[in-house]
Amino acid sequence: RGKYEAKVEAKPVGDDWKKRARVEGHLRGQDADPGSDDEIVVQEKKRARKSRDAKLDFFFKRFEYKKAIERIAKTRMSRLTVLGAFEELLQRGALQVALTEIGEELSLALLRWLRNSFKAVQPVQHPLLMEVLHTLLDFNKCLQPPCTEELMKEALYFEVQIARELNIQEVMLQTSGMLKAMTVMS
Repeated sequence: RGKYEAKVEAKPVGDDWKKRARVEGHLRGQDADPGSDDEIVVQEKKRARKSRDAKLDFFFKRFEYKKAIERIAKTRMSRLTVLGAFEELLQRGALQVALTEIGEELSLALLRWLRNSFKAVQPVQHPLLMEVLHTLLDFNKCLQPPCTEELMKEALYFEVQIARELNIQEVMLQTSGMLKAMTVMS
């Protein structure tokens, strides 16, 4: 060896060096082994939920609103996804375009979905559902009057539900009048 050459120790190369780095020093994280006094918390891996359907997004990007309605009617989607799609159509001013003359099959599927949704959603979402129902009834000849027995059955269901709601409103109006009369007297 020469006068100025120093002896250099070789460092571990490759994976051995990385493994040693994980087990030496201050250990924390998922690679560290728990100590005897450490509390171990195991978290189940949850699947990331997609808030919307990819094909539904595709139809919205291409402004194919009728295809989006077909997808909603024929595919089982979460209620929130469908409500979001209807809200998007309403904001774009395309709800009428999407629901005009969609045919008996899609009309029936949407009426059934609306019937089930009125029971399941929060009352704050009812105006959106009512807007969809009004648009569906106004712009489909197969629903003016309903041309099949199944469509008639769904229309009668809504008629009965609306009559019940109106009766409730009438009783509430009477009660409100009674309360106003009581407060004026005192």
